[in-house]
Amino acid sequence: SEEKGHERKSVLDGIPKHLPSLAKAAKLQQKARKVGFDWDDVKDVWDKLTEELNEVEAAIQSGNQADIEDEFGDVLFVIVNVMRFYDMNPEVALNRANQKFISRFSYVEEKIKQSGRRLEEATLEEMEEYWQEAKRRE
Repeated sequence: SEEKGHERKSVLDGIPKHLPSLAKAAKLQQKARKVGFDWDDVKDVWDKLTEELNEVEAAIQSGNQADIEDEFGDVLFVIVNVMRFYDMNPEVALNRANQKFISRFSYVEEKIKQSGRRLEEATLEEMEEYWQEAKRRE
């Protein structure tokens, strides 16, 4: 298997550099799976997620920003792995979550505006109330 005249040195080669990080993580995991480097059971991946979340907590306790960021990266990587077991695309899922957030937040903004105030003047409780209202309207 060759790419642009260069022989691949690694199973992981050939992933476009411009891919968003979540999509790149999914591609890396798919390539590793093709050669048998994969979890047997999704339960083990869920256990790994718990382990990684615990490592985030430990890193936060240590206060080392680089370690905290690394551990959060590991959490995201494992979430992508869990999603792969359910044939879910992390980019699609996150885009949907983003759209949902935009829709709900826009509703909150509109409601505050209708009350004749700026968003900065609303209380968090008030914004949360409108947020829940937006969720119910979906």
